[in-house]
Parts: sequence; structure tokens; C-alpha cells
Amino acid sequence: MIVTGNYEQAKPHRKAVTILTGDVFGRTDIIAGGGPDERPHAYLVEQSPGVSLPTHFHMTDQFQVVVRGSGMMGRSHQLAPLTVHFARGKTGYGPIVAGGEGLAYLTLRPRVEYGAHYFSDPRTQVDGKAPKFQATSEIVPLQSGVLAATPARALIAPDDSGLSAWLSMLTDSRAFTSPSAGPAGRFHVVAGGAALVNGERLPPWSCVWVSAGQVEPHIEACRGGAEILTLQ
Repeated sequence: MIVTGNYEQAKPHRKAVTILTGDVFGRTDIIAGGGPDERPHAYLVEQSPGVSLPTHFHMTDQFQVVVRGSGMMGRSHQLAPLTVHFARGKTGYGPIVAGGEGLAYLTLRPRVEYGAHYFSDPRTQVDGKAPKFQATSEIVPLQSGVLAATPARALIAPDDSGLSAWLSMLTDSRAFTSPSAGPAGRFHVVAGGAALVNGERLPPWSCVWVSAGQVEPHIEACRGGAEILTLQ
């Protein structure tokens, strides 16, 4: 299964979501995640300056990609474009605190899951036997608004499970190449410029889901080039 989501088409449908603390976040569903629970889900979260998302977990593995603003993940991880964070299901993380200019990040899951399990909520039951794992990339700096990257730069180095994240820079009309998706599938994100995916033009922050074992779609850069972030 290959699913694409166009961010520009999704933007008009931005929603306001109230979390446990009463704070209101913006959420834009890029890949909507409707239908059976095996459907993927990709959406943009927007936090206002100084607002905190409390420590919590989900049942599903996920990636988060900072696209705008700044902030902190827990006590030690600074957030800025293009930080990538992975959290295994049932692994607590946070709080996510937005900086003075606010914070916006993509959340990408192979299966749809709404809501969160907050540690501050007495109803939350933590599975103490669940394997815990997180990985956070270094910040990829911006240079005059253009991502400073080399071809196929590893942001999270591959491990034995297949987990990995890398950024590829494509020049005009250059095609993206990669092996078949890993045992859990993968997301591609248009992190800069614009790309053609099986002939469909996708602007920045658009997303593509490729199921495990699926043949990769044809991805190439539009005029001016593109940066493709791959999250497996």
C-alpha cells in the first residue's frame, strides 16, 4: 500500500484540539488515518509559545519531525528544524515545551491512534514490561531557508530492527532511489522544495507512506530540487 498526503490540500482543514491540560493545539491531518486501524496517520501539530504537552505515551510506534519554531523534549533535547524523534509504543516521552516562537512538528504513525496516555492522568496504566526505546537526531541546520544536507545523510543510524532516518537531497529531475521498505514500512516526507511522487506534485511537508515489502513509488525532484526525509 502506498498512501500520499498533500500538505497544501490539507491546510484548510486544520482543527483545534483541546488536550488534558485545557490547552488548545492546532492539528492538520495530512494522511487522515481513516478506515481500518492498519491505515497510516500523518499530521502536523502546532503548539503556541510556552505551551507544554505533558509526558505521555502511545500504543503505536511513531516518528516526530520538527518543521518550525523551537522547544525542548524533556530536559535534555533541544528541538528545532529538522530534529527527528522516534518513540516505540508504550514508551513515555516529554514533556514537549514550545519556545518563544511556538513549535510545529509532524507526527507519523504506521497505524492510526488518536489521543494519548498521560502520566499525570490517574487513569493511565503503564505496562512496566514493555520494551522502552527512543532515538532523537541532532538538529539539521538551515542555511538561508534551505536545508544544509548532503545526499543520504543519516539522521538516525540503522539498527538491527531496521529503524533508521535519513535525508536525501535531489537536484532538478533527479530520481530518489532506496531499497524496499523495511519490516514495518516507512514514511517519506518532502522536507524542502517539491517532489513528484508517481506523477503527483507534492509541496513541502507532504507525506508518503510505503507499506512493508511494497515497491517504492517513483520519486523525483521538481525544478529547484527537493529534500526527501525517509523514516523507517
